Parts: sequence; structure tokens; C-alpha cells
Amino acid sequence: MYKKAKLKKLDQLAKHLPSVLQKMGIAQRLIEQKAVLVWASAVGPVISKQTVAQRIEKGILYVAVANSVWINELTFLKASIINKLNASIGQEVVKDIKFYLK
Repeated sequence: MYKKAKLKKLDQLAKHLPSVLQKMGIAQRLIEQKAVLVWASAVGPVISKQTVAQRIEKGILYVAVANSVWINELTFLKASIINKLNASIGQEVVKDIKFYLK
């Protein structure tokens, strides 16, 4: 019985959480952070070994890269990567990616 009551309270919290986050002004920020979290799975193991998504600000994802050769390669793949990231997130969050040396 106690377990059901606890689950009911959690269920109620889950229903109200999105509106609370919206009122606090952090809902969009949390959605943006998904871009950093899904980076490795969106780009795959080869690219993720050479890169680290650091942060996202105003739709721009900042990615540290191992060397300038990879920066050049990733620049050509940027549009495709943006599409994969946004598809993984489920909405258009990433507008641009800035690559820089680690």
C-alpha cells in the first residue's frame, strides 16, 4: 500500500515538473543540454574518440577537437551532424557548431 501511495506522488510530480521548469525559466536550457549528452551517440565512436561536446549556448554547440585535421573534416560534416543531433533530441535545438582545439 505504501508503495502505491509513493508512486502516485511521483506520478503527480512528473505531471507538474514541465510547467515548474518552464516557470523557472530552465526548461529550454535542459532541452539544449541534451545536445551535449547525445553528442557521442549521434556522431558515432570514431568521431567521439576525437571530440568532446563541452557546452551549448544560444543554439551554438561548442566542441573540443583533438587536432586541426579533425576540425577541417568536421567542418565539412557540420550540417549532417546538426541534423543528427536535432533528430536525436526531437526538436531543432542546435543551430550551429563551433569546433576548437582541446
